[in-house]
This record gives sequence, structure tokens and C-alpha cells, in this order.
Amino acid sequence: MVKSAPDEEVPATMGTETQEAETIPESRLMELKKVFESNFGLNLKALILYGSAAGLEYRPDISDINVLAVLDSVDPGHGSFSRKGFREWIESNRVSPLFLTDQEITQAQDVFPMEFLEMQKRRRVLAGKDFLSGLTINPVNLRHQLEYELRGRLLMLRSWLTAGAEPEALERGLMKTFNSALIILKSLLRLEQQDVPEYAAAVIREACSRLKLEAGPVQAVLQLRLKAPPLDPEEVRSAASGLHEWLEDLAARVDRYDAA
Repeated sequence: MVKSAPDEEVPATMGTETQEAETIPESRLMELKKVFESNFGLNLKALILYGSAAGLEYRPDISDINVLAVLDSVDPGHGSFSRKGFREWIESNRVSPLFLTDQEITQAQDVFPMEFLEMQKRRRVLAGKDFLSGLTINPVNLRHQLEYELRGRLLMLRSWLTAGAEPEALERGLMKTFNSALIILKSLLRLEQQDVPEYAAAVIREACSRLKLEAGPVQAVLQLRLKAPPLDPEEVRSAASGLHEWLEDLAARVDRYDAA
């Protein structure tokens, strides 16, 4: 496996990432709130921003704006979901909404602990009540889901590599796998009651140090993510192969992890 980057090289990585990232403009958040309130009216109980747009890693060129829309009732056949203007606005502004009722949030926290924990730790309430503040995540449920998600991403990346996926498809798959791996590393730090750094480079460094994992393969993907497309196909394939081996090692460690 590739060796970890030396400590003195980490600040340079973090510096590059800091320059590439930014906070989302307040004007966009006000527009976001207005669009959802006008479209859903009294059915909207809360609108909560989460993910990179709620922190310091928002990048306008690649980041989606993730929002949790808590509704009094969710009826996919209702006109609120199919209005042409609303759907077009969502797509053109890279908004990725998750629609749930408050009852569903309570019922689903045991099967989606990783997602709810990630929302809970990096969020901003744009409208209504904060339905995420009182959630309590069971560490055993979290460990089970982490291994499930990790092995699923490992198998997907393996299928792209063994099927000879086209360079663009492999690049997309690599970045999706990296994003999932990053969330898994954050969740593992939280399992150990550790503070989670804001930036990806620091998350990788801290998590790999605590888990005694080589950081090089996942750092290599981070460096690719910071480059402007199109990426070199050979570089992408090499990074994907390295990440595949790294995920195998991580999956074995998570399998042995005692969350009790």
C-alpha cells in the first residue's frame, strides 16, 4: 500500500482545500427558504440545511445543496412535488431535498444512524423547528450501518474496476466512493467520541491515525478531487485501485470494531 503523507505535507493539502472551498451566500439561502415556503405552505414544518453547504467546504462547481424538508405529510402525488417551476429550480440550483415527516425521523434513526448523525453534526435550521437536535444515535446500530455502507461501496468500486468502466464513469464512481468513505471516517471518529475536523484532509489524517490505516490512497483521491476536470484516465484508475485496497482494509477493521 502507498505510504501516508508526512505530517509537514498536510498543511499544504489543507491550505489548497481551504482556498477551493467557501461558505454559501446568504442570498442563496434566503431564496431557498422562500422557494420551499411558497411551494409547500403550511405543510412545511421545518427546512434544515446540512452537509458541505452548512459548513466550510461548499464548492459552487461541484457541491449539492442538501436540505431536509420536514413536512406534516408526504404525498408524492400532491401537486407541490410536481410543479414544473419548483422542479426546474431544484435542478438548476443543485438542490438535493430529503422529504420526511417528524414521525419518520423518530422511527428511522435506528436504521439510518450514519445519515442522521451527519445531519445532526453539521446543520443549519433555515425555517421551523430543529427536529434533529434531540436525536440519540445508538453506537451499535451505527457500527452495523457503517460496515453495510462500506462493503456496498467496496463492491461497487470493484465492479467499476473489473468491468472496465469508461474513464468518465470510473471518475464519477471514484468520487462517490470517496465521499461515502469520508462520511464513514467521520462516523468512526464520532463512535470514539472524538471531535470531527471541518476539512476533509484533517478528517483523513485524524481517522487514519486512530485506526492505524495508511492514509496515502484516500489522500490521493482527495488531491484528484481538487483538480479541474477532465482528469487523466490512468491517474484515476490508479487512484481507484489504491482506494479499493484501502477500503478492503477498512472494512476488515470495522468488522472487528467493538461499539458496545
